[in-house]
Amino acid sequence: MISNYTDILFRYIFINLTTILIFFIVGLKLSHAKKSTDYWRIAFWAIAAYAISMGLRFGRMIDYNLYAERYISIGEHPAWSEYEPVFTFACWAFYNAGFPYYIFICFSNILLIIATLTLLKKYREYAFLGLIIFLREAALAENFIRWYWAYSFFIFSFSYFTKKKYLLSGVLAGLSVLSHIGMIILFFLVAVLSLIKRQLFSSTITEILFLVSLLFGSTQLLGILSPIISLFGVDERSLSYISDYNDIISGNRGTLGYADELSIRNIIQIVLAYSIPIFTIPHLLKKKLITNLEANLFIIGVILNPILSKVEILGRYGDAILFFSIIVSSVSYGYILKNKKHLPKYALLLCYLSIISNIWPAIANAINRTNWWTMLYIWDSGGKDSLPMILFK
Repeated sequence: MISNYTDILFRYIFINLTTILIFFIVGLKLSHAKKSTDYWRIAFWAIAAYAISMGLRFGRMIDYNLYAERYISIGEHPAWSEYEPVFTFACWAFYNAGFPYYIFICFSNILLIIATLTLLKKYREYAFLGLIIFLREAALAENFIRWYWAYSFFIFSFSYFTKKKYLLSGVLAGLSVLSHIGMIILFFLVAVLSLIKRQLFSSTITEILFLVSLLFGSTQLLGILSPIISLFGVDERSLSYISDYNDIISGNRGTLGYADELSIRNIIQIVLAYSIPIFTIPHLLKKKLITNLEANLFIIGVILNPILSKVEILGRYGDAILFFSIIVSSVSYGYILKNKKHLPKYALLLCYLSIISNIWPAIANAINRTNWWTMLYIWDSGGKDSLPMILFK
């Protein structure tokens, strides 16, 4: 235990709760933004808050510390890099421009929040909830450095795809895949779902599949995807991912990469969080408040995420698809609250419970941490780039 633990804990809680409050206030103000310039002028405060609360975090989780050494290695010897060219170039450019590792990390988180705000711009009326739900759905941005760098470009690409700006979307898709080859699976999914012009499954079937997945899902069920996953083996790195995938679901890696089992309380919270949005989808589609593509991505995410999240390497896909909850859930709540005069009291009660369940993980993440090495900021680093890996074992 370090001597200034209380100061570190207080500062971490204060910064993160303040960020949630800023997101809420900024989201409310964004709903009144008439022009694009007004939108981004207001959004600046959310970007700044996230740049501090997440971008300036030090040590964070295991990947932050692994990539610290790799950042320097790529900067000095880019030809030796085993990573995709866009990510390699980004590390090389930042390093040779004289930026320390934490600036590169901060920029990657700024990129993610700007991408998210670009996605939410169409739904600015609901941003006061969408931004806080973002903190839940992108919680692992503190760990998966390269994944969320690439995912930011995926979100940008998706946003422009829905605006029918296909050339720009294609360029951004290229930047995404050339940052992390695993993104190709997400783009394939978007391409397939974009051809479906209706709700993929009824809300009742979706809810049943969601509950079955949550209560009884296992990684062995993912074996049916092995033939499809194999099609994405386009290079040495993607082939290694496929090998990992098959080894993990077959149990050849033991419990390596497996997540802890959910408690009854966690299960109840997840059911409350997503069930109301699931059953609101038909109304949102009828009113054209969301698109079929966004609804179906959410549906796939809510069904598969409970299974995928059991294994780290797969969980990032579940999180990436369920990320669209920031649209579906926030619009769902906004629609219900706008029509509360026409709804029974029990429906409103369920809506409020769902909102609390959806945003609680962001609050819990701010107040429930105990390990000092997961709550540090760059001013706690003592000039170091990383923490000892033994802390994370």
